[in-house]
Amino acid sequence: MWTSGIPHLMVAVLVTIFAIAAMVDIGAARYLRERFRNWGYPRQFYQVIGVLQLFAALFLALVQLRVWGIMLAGFILFWGIVILLHHRRWSWAVAGMLMMTALVPASLAIY
Repeated sequence: MWTSGIPHLMVAVLVTIFAIAAMVDIGAARYLRERFRNWGYPRQFYQVIGVLQLFAALFLALVQLRVWGIMLAGFILFWGIVILLHHRRWSWAVAGMLMMTALVPASLAIY
């Protein structure tokens, strides 16, 4: 059935997005460092976020750990959306909301 591939496709998309986001956060361009500093986060907090995103990508990629990956990704996305909405970054928060909805079909690819 064609719908059985959708959960696995969502997992692949989420793994890719989280891996790219982790590399961006760990590498931390000047803009990103300044944004975190302006928002009052501790120094090098962006690297902590990057490592969490890398773990989420790794956990999502491994079938045995996918449940933990979905929970970690949901936690990261939820707090990211809350932070963006708090700082009035409405359009940025929409992307996080779309990723959060992608976790629903991805959760069906656990087995």
